Amino acid sequence: MGNNLFIKETNQDDFKELNKEGILKMKTKVFNQKKISFIFIFILVLSIAILNTIGNELFLYWKLWWFDIIMHFLGGLWVGMSALWIYYFSGFFGNLRKDPPFIFLLSFLSVLAIGLGWEVFEFLIEIDFSNHYVSDTALDLIMDIVGGIIASIMFLRVK
Repeated sequence: MGNNLFIKETNQDDFKELNKEGILKMKTKVFNQKKISFIFIFILVLSIAILNTIGNELFLYWKLWWFDIIMHFLGGLWVGMSALWIYYFSGFFGNLRKDPPFIFLLSFLSVLAIGLGWEVFEFLIEIDFSNHYVSDTALDLIMDIVGGIIASIMFLRVK
């Protein structure tokens, strides 16, 4: 059985020796997975902040048609990973479901909620009232969702 990127699945073979050292090793693996995923999210947020600052300062959102697409993808990846981290590692939730459909649904709904909220925010502050607003909004939401799907795949990936 392989290791998941963030969630260590166990079976009876993992607990051949139920001594203090064996249990300590299992807890350490879970702690390391929690720490690695947190570091990934931190680096992702930092990257988004830097890219957004550069994008605003150099008007890249208006000069490069694809810059907004990349930012929405990264935003979806961040929201999806953060939602999964909060659910699985924060300690706020009990009876954790680890089945892949639930992981995809959790990431998808989180990304969709934040993505729709962001698009409403853009509409309210009148970011873009061009003829392409509807298609831009649709593409933004699609890229948000693609980022969330990639977050789920990363979360579930087995090596």
